[in-house]
Amino acid sequence: MNIDPRSSSNRIIISYKSNLTPSTQSNNLMQDTIDHAYLRLQLHAMLAVAYHKTALRSSGKPAHVNLKTTRARLQAGRGSGGYHAAHPNTAAGLSDDRRKQIIKEIRQEKVVTPRKKGILRAKGFSERQLKKLLKTNLTTSKFKSLFDSIWPKSALSIIDGTTLNLVANGTTTQLPDQLNWQCDGRLERAIARKNAPTDFKELMQGKCSPETSTKRYCARIQTHLRQSVAELQERIKILKDLKSMFSTFSTSITTDQLTELKRAKLKLSRSAPGAPKAAYLKNFGDFVSALNKNKKCFKSSLKKHGSKTRIELIKQIKFYKKLLSYASNELKGTQMPPFAQLIGEYHAASNSFVPLSPAKVEILQMKLLRPLELDSPPPKLNLSKKGKSKKNKIRKELF
Repeated sequence: MNIDPRSSSNRIIISYKSNLTPSTQSNNLMQDTIDHAYLRLQLHAMLAVAYHKTALRSSGKPAHVNLKTTRARLQAGRGSGGYHAAHPNTAAGLSDDRRKQIIKEIRQEKVVTPRKKGILRAKGFSERQLKKLLKTNLTTSKFKSLFDSIWPKSALSIIDGTTLNLVANGTTTQLPDQLNWQCDGRLERAIARKNAPTDFKELMQGKCSPETSTKRYCARIQTHLRQSVAELQERIKILKDLKSMFSTFSTSITTDQLTELKRAKLKLSRSAPGAPKAAYLKNFGDFVSALNKNKKCFKSSLKKHGSKTRIELIKQIKFYKKLLSYASNELKGTQMPPFAQLIGEYHAASNSFVPLSPAKVEILQMKLLRPLELDSPPPKLNLSKKGKSKKNKIRKELF
């Protein structure tokens, strides 16, 4: 059963028993939320390395490539009891047509550059098969038949079918449904849908390095979360002020108080993190509307809507305090570490991370692009352990 009724029916749910990353949950919600945010940076860094310079022509110039984001296609684990299996990767549904473009380039140029050769070798092509693809007398149908037998045309992205795809696009953490729907959902709409295609296109065309891309990604998320925290704090203050105001009402209302109620109603109707539907503050809205038409009906309106409005306000204050806690913890987890801590080697002697050499980065990239069936066995990932080592668990086991 898919726990998200709005998600695509084509999403593949990977069971807990699978040898892949499960949807994890500990007894420490704050730490889970912080780790969820930090994992978002780790996954972006790995994806950035995998995508980097994969769309270059034989001349070295950027190749044409189309990218788009859709809903997540994979989900490891399930949510339960008010918890969702939340994806940390904001671009879990990213797809590209690089495979199609590579076919076109090889047919037109009749040459495979060392870098493109490395990508094709990572996908499983042998030297003999690569030479056969370059034969001038090879028909289009035979070319496609050979190519499709190694790199299936069903692949929706350059990482489709890889361990990285399962980890980056399937990994989830069990988090409260409000956090997933309101905080993460808003973040994905603000960051992923808008920026992911452009960001990964620049990576593929070599216009941006993995480190620069990850830093820029982190900065965008920080900006978004800081704005969310500020908006939530303002909204909570408005709701608290209204609650206090309703506790002072007796038999009449002043013009200034009515003006303040109108302003509050307008502010609360604007978009905000997890902004409630009008129905959630229906009695408050009806109360203000009635007074706006006739201030003399104050007593009857207060009797009809007053107690219900106070209950609404109390519920909303509690709701937004939770969202504020979630957003604040995600902000704590969104702190950019030295890039070597995300993509680097750990030196036990110095207890520090050092950057990978260009040669090792390329080796890593080819491993990340390698199809899952060529890896034996795939890495068994477990994000349930607590402590500092958890943050580098995926990096250590993949790298």
